[in-house]
Amino acid sequence: MQQGDEVAQALFARLGRWLGVGIASLANIFEVDAVVVGGGLVETGELLLGPARATAREFAYAPTARGVPPVVPATFGGDAGKIGAALLALDHA
Repeated sequence: MQQGDEVAQALFARLGRWLGVGIASLANIFEVDAVVVGGGLVETGELLLGPARATAREFAYAPTARGVPPVVPATFGGDAGKIGAALLALDHA
């Protein structure tokens, strides 16, 4: 994808834009300090997160007064769900 597949890049840009709209909507309602994005798609890095950040800034309510929360990838990326499930299982064992 990063080697020039224009169709794939356009799709990630579109997906990132809609992700950014959702992030901005939730951030505007709940005034969060940060947004952590996980799952397998987050491993695409800036292909997804770049457009999401730009759109979240575009749709942020009163960004100069409230600021715009940072959008960051989850520490464990696509493995976050598996790790969380394993920890939950250990907690109940």
